[in-house]
Amino acid sequence: MLARGAGFTLIELATVLAVIGVLTAAALPSFGYLIATNRAKAAAGDLHVALTRTRSEALTRNVNVTLSPVGAGWVTGWQITYGSPTPVVVETYGAVKQGVTIANGPASIVYQSSGRIQGTVAPAFLVTGSGLSNAQRCVSVATSGRPYLKSLASGATCP
Repeated sequence: MLARGAGFTLIELATVLAVIGVLTAAALPSFGYLIATNRAKAAAGDLHVALTRTRSEALTRNVNVTLSPVGAGWVTGWQITYGSPTPVVVETYGAVKQGVTIANGPASIVYQSSGRIQGTVAPAFLVTGSGLSNAQRCVSVATSGRPYLKSLASGATCP
């Protein structure tokens, strides 16, 4: 008697590879959305933490503390500083991940020693991942100084 060889036939292998290819092709668009959403969440969370830290530093040090972008805009990073004429850097945050945009941000945010923001207009940031309008987060600051972070539904606006 001849023994049959163990293993897979070429037809079985091709069938399995075809099924894996179809499943992968179906999963790629939703995976791209997941990446864009997570990048927007991370950037918005970092900005929210920086605002909270800036307010805390102003209250702790009893001086005005500024959160301002590093470079050409908020996507290149931001830093917390206090004092003048030579500002002291408390912390610097790096650039956001590629594909994330931050819109509507002011030139800088100054927290007074009371924890309130300087000025009468409450700043807000619209953080978007990879241009997807449904992967947006809004980071806003009340005039009392408290920062807020919320997810935006498609078509919603950031104050």
